[in-house]
Amino acid sequence: TREGDVLVGTYGGGLNIVSMTHSSDFYSIGNNRVIELYQTSDGTIWVGTESGLFTFDMTLRSSSKVSFGNSSDLNALEPIVWDLKESDSGVLWLATMHHGVFALDRSSASSKTVMDSPSSLPEHIGLGGSVYALEIDDQGYIWCSTDSGLTRIDPVSKQTLMFSQQQGLQLSEFDVGVSHNDNKGY
Repeated sequence: TREGDVLVGTYGGGLNIVSMTHSSDFYSIGNNRVIELYQTSDGTIWVGTESGLFTFDMTLRSSSKVSFGNSSDLNALEPIVWDLKESDSGVLWLATMHHGVFALDRSSASSKTVMDSPSSLPEHIGLGGSVYALEIDDQGYIWCSTDSGLTRIDPVSKQTLMFSQQQGLQLSEFDVGVSHNDNKGY
């Protein structure tokens, strides 16, 4: 973190904070199966778990669940969040299991609600299921690794372009965390 603490997300043990100035602490978040930790430019700590997305307040040492639907809807989504990336414009992109990609525009959101319903566009982009990892290139395109190859999303138009073995990929199927962005932005 910016404060010099080390956050360790564990699969079954929640969130652990190792501090150079304080004792180490354990915090329960959701079902304690942490998959992804990400700190955005404003200092917010985002925690992707098998029971949804959370923010973690380092000062208060507490977590808050991020809503993915109407809280009165019993079928509100709690997607498994596998990856998070922040664009230069401050939009937080989320790669999820079985629910595609979500875009959370934190500058215009008065709450932490990502979407109103699974079909609402442009906040939710289907991509046919699981998105395993994300990268943002120097031109601002969002790249997604999926079971069907790579998908490039134009964040402005929300248009997608698919790449598979037909376009030269060695394989079309990727796995969790598979992505790369080199120093040239590729």
